Amino acid sequence: MDYQIYCLIALLGWGFWGFGTKILGKYLAPFPLSFFSNIGTVIFLLLLLPKFSVPLNKFSFYALFNGIVAGVGTLGFYFALNKGEASIIFPITSLYIAIPVILGYLFLKEPLTLKHLGGFILTLIAIYLLSS
Repeated sequence: MDYQIYCLIALLGWGFWGFGTKILGKYLAPFPLSFFSNIGTVIFLLLLLPKFSVPLNKFSFYALFNGIVAGVGTLGFYFALNKGEASIIFPITSLYIAIPVILGYLFLKEPLTLKHLGGFILTLIAIYLLSS
């Protein structure tokens, strides 16, 4: 499959996940919501395990650490949703995309064009408009 199909799958999956998270946040505190959501992810991945191989090497352990970092972000996101409006929190937290773009430029020598910078500025404007 082409990467655009995977992007569409991610967009739809995360979109419905975000909506479900806001609804479930009315009934579950942030920690149990994060816990059960992540258990759901583990179950889904275990079902896919027979189709994929899972190597155990030093990068596997870096991936575990990366998961811990993601868990910190997820829990912060759930606490934010618990306290505020989804229509404001989603755009603000979506700014996370700037971090890998900047780090990719600094450490991986990926291009950072005027078009990228323009998109980032437009994102900031959109967040301001959505949250005011």
